[in-house]
This record gives sequence, C-alpha cells and structure tokens, in this order.
Amino acid sequence: DFQPGQNPVTAPTAGTISFSGTVVNRSILTIKDGSGLLVSFEQLCSDLEVGAEVERGQVLGVYCSSHKTFVEHCSGCIHLSVRSSQGYLNPELFFGSLQPSVLKA
Repeated sequence: DFQPGQNPVTAPTAGTISFSGTVVNRSILTIKDGSGLLVSFEQLCSDLEVGAEVERGQVLGVYCSSHKTFVEHCSGCIHLSVRSSQGYLNPELFFGSLQPSVLKA
C-alpha cells in the first residue's frame, strides 16, 4: 500500500484513472489522457480509484510488490508503457529522450 515518504511516482500527464488493480501478480495503474493515450505503470501501489482525475505532477503512488509470487528482475523498478488505439508506443517519444536512428556503415 501507498506509504507517504516512499519515493513517490508522479503523473507525467493529466487524465483519468482508467485502471487500478492487479493483473496476474502485478500492481498496475493506468491513466487515460485527453487525447486517448493510455499510460500504465507496473508495480505501482496507489490509493487512487478508477474515475479519479489526476493532474500532471500529482503523486500517483509508490513502487510495491503486491503479490508474493512476483519475481522482479530489477530492484524497485517501475515499468512504464504508453498505448494508443494503434498499439504500444515508445515512451521515450514523450520524454524527449529518443535519439534519431543512425545508419553505420
């Protein structure tokens, strides 16, 4: 559960919580933004409920391992995905960290 003072995860965009719960053995929180993009966080525990409106920068929750069968491959990492109606998108597109492809001969 969300504990104040633990490294909080903040919303990268404003939107509405469209999912908050467990999928298999992972805690998932998803925000639907105004353009219809779905931004999901894996291994995030939150007190926010489906339908809650969030603002950019608002605390969403904290990393957690909510199910005893979950085996993590990294210590305390949170996975982020972005989906459109066309499928998954590279999240780096939205954070300005995607570098152009370079063809090396």
